[in-house]
Amino acid sequence: MIRLENVSKYYHQNGGVTRALDRINVSFRRGEFVVITGESGSGKSTFLNVVSGLDRYESGEMYIDGKETSYYGVSDFEDYRRDNVAFIFQDYNIIDAYTVYENIDVALMIGGLSKTERKQKIRAIIDRVGLTPQIHQKTSKLSGGEKQRVAIARALAKDAPLIVADEPTGNLDKKTSQKILELLKELSEDKLVLLVSHSYEVAKGYASRHIRLFDGRIIEDKVFERKPTHESLGRKVTEKVFLSVKSLLAISAQNLKAMPKRTLFVFALSLLIVLSFAFTYGSYVEQVHARSPSWHPHFNNTTESRIVVSKAGGEAITASELEDFRNIRGVQAVLPYDTILDQRFSMYTEDDRFGGPTPGYFRQTSINHASMLRSRDLLDGRLPENANEVVVNEYMHRFADADSLETIRINFEPWRYQYTENTDLESFDVVGTVSDPATARHSSVVYYHASFFERDRVKTAAMKPYHNLRMSHETQESWLYEFELFMESVVEPGKIEVSHYFLQDKFPALDEEDLIGKTFTIKTEDALTGEAYSIDVEVSNVYGMDEQAARSLVTIHPDTLYGLFEDIEIHQVSLIVFDRFTANNVMEEIDDERYGVVYPAEYESEFNQIFRIIGQIMQGIASIALLVVLYFLAFLALRNVMQARTKDFVILRSLGAKQKDIHRISVLEMSMVMLFALAVVFALMHINSAYPTPIPDYISYFSVSNYLMMIGALLALSVFLALRFNQKIYAKSVTKAFKDVGDAQ
Repeated sequence: MIRLENVSKYYHQNGGVTRALDRINVSFRRGEFVVITGESGSGKSTFLNVVSGLDRYESGEMYIDGKETSYYGVSDFEDYRRDNVAFIFQDYNIIDAYTVYENIDVALMIGGLSKTERKQKIRAIIDRVGLTPQIHQKTSKLSGGEKQRVAIARALAKDAPLIVADEPTGNLDKKTSQKILELLKELSEDKLVLLVSHSYEVAKGYASRHIRLFDGRIIEDKVFERKPTHESLGRKVTEKVFLSVKSLLAISAQNLKAMPKRTLFVFALSLLIVLSFAFTYGSYVEQVHARSPSWHPHFNNTTESRIVVSKAGGEAITASELEDFRNIRGVQAVLPYDTILDQRFSMYTEDDRFGGPTPGYFRQTSINHASMLRSRDLLDGRLPENANEVVVNEYMHRFADADSLETIRINFEPWRYQYTENTDLESFDVVGTVSDPATARHSSVVYYHASFFERDRVKTAAMKPYHNLRMSHETQESWLYEFELFMESVVEPGKIEVSHYFLQDKFPALDEEDLIGKTFTIKTEDALTGEAYSIDVEVSNVYGMDEQAARSLVTIHPDTLYGLFEDIEIHQVSLIVFDRFTANNVMEEIDDERYGVVYPAEYESEFNQIFRIIGQIMQGIASIALLVVLYFLAFLALRNVMQARTKDFVILRSLGAKQKDIHRISVLEMSMVMLFALAVVFALMHINSAYPTPIPDYISYFSVSNYLMMIGALLALSVFLALRFNQKIYAKSVTKAFKDVGDAQ
């Protein structure tokens, strides 16, 4: 039972106070069909809104099944409307973008019914009101009578004990009106039906009771038909206070699908927001990782694809440890003789156009491992497939003034040795070109296949400059510096050729005439362990003064010299990766208590570090400022779109949807669109990273935390936008919200 005792309702407008209801005393029971009439402004719609919980009263008391409602808050009236009240309005108040089925389905979803229960119930009710042919048609395309039948079907499906109808036949023809009234009469057998009409004649013959209002007061209350009524309204309570996550997602997805133009507009706007923020934030992330080393105190090669690892305590790295390094995710290759990367060698071509001191001299070049390249890094050609193929950087083409370089020749002696007829040059086929950004810290770079680094000559060239060498004969011994020992393949293996000055500088006590055939021992020691290594060699030739400058004091076959180094333990290796992001992940996998890890690309001077930190701060401020600007721009752009949704949200509110539910629906809609825009932008950034383009490649700097940070920031933006619009919906009563929507339309 619903009972009102001295209930009054006031409206504040134009600086004054209007009394819409004045000390109303009345009670209702289930089983009644009550028609409420009165002149315009008499308070009949306000009376209906107060009884249905759409609006609050200011004084008096309204009892529902004997319980006071003056202490009810917004949430309590939401529960009341959801569980007990079904609405039929003159202007229908159905969601135009929904189909007939969806309008009824959303009401039952708010009521907490499962999908199976809803499906069975909806089809039966739609058939009952004669809308089966239009079940999947959008309600915006229905006639007035059909729309009203949708509203009645929604009320029937809800199965609420109280049905309130505000001028339900006002926009309908006489025949359709009679059908609506007959249906309401049938429903009143077990429910309380309150119908507001401008004239009692409209409902005459259907109503069991007539109440007439004038100036906010009941001036007439006639009962025409006394029949068994229910003392109790039979208030039910839905078990689920809030919509389930599944229901929230279903409604949100339904809203996006139902309004494709709006969804497309919001997506386009979200895409612009994400792109703007992605490049600003990407620039910030790049600034965080950026280093500008022009040198390193220990390593000449500071490419971001190189990680240097050594054993703690100076111990040797074992074969099993090398295998463990290879198995780390992201490691493309492990280079034991990695000092070859820190050396500079001379490169030659077939002509003398470059003005060098000898025909074909090109310039210094450094060596890199081709495993640090991907196909996408190439401007043309392909990656090397064997030890005789190389990839060069773009700078070399510009320097050589050549569109293509088919062959290059390398002198694996240190760069100070220039071209002569005795220089032992090796030829390599150029099969590809890599862009300069990958090698921006080097003037010219050559990338070699992995099998190239397995050659004995390469290992010898890597080790020789880093060992102190001594040469002895019987009891005599002399230091032999690295640049005094020249490697050349024409010398017979196991033998050496020496200069005329060899005796004068190293062994003055020996006789040059007896030098041929004598045996010398070349010695070295492991710098870390002190372990000694040696090889014996035989003098096969003494060359004269004309060859001295080109061949140094001693010339030896590379493979012979390799015999000195082949058993030396490995104490340092380089792990080859693709990029800085991968390098950071790999370094996290290495036990820093067991190994010393150096990342040369991260080294920078204190001066550069200060400027980098300043740049990071500025980029961070710019990212935050952009996010704020994007928020306000998005708000302005979305304002009209969101205002067009106000009616839909108010309808959901009138059906009993909780304030939090509507907030969540709105937030989910914005978040779904924003996440899709994020996915598209991330995909585009990865595509951009895979191919050479003029667009900055920031994705290679992104870690998981950067992805999460970007997603979190933009989702937060979506939440703030959605909640700002929703707050306006709940800043006023349902009745006032409906009125404002009607005025706006």
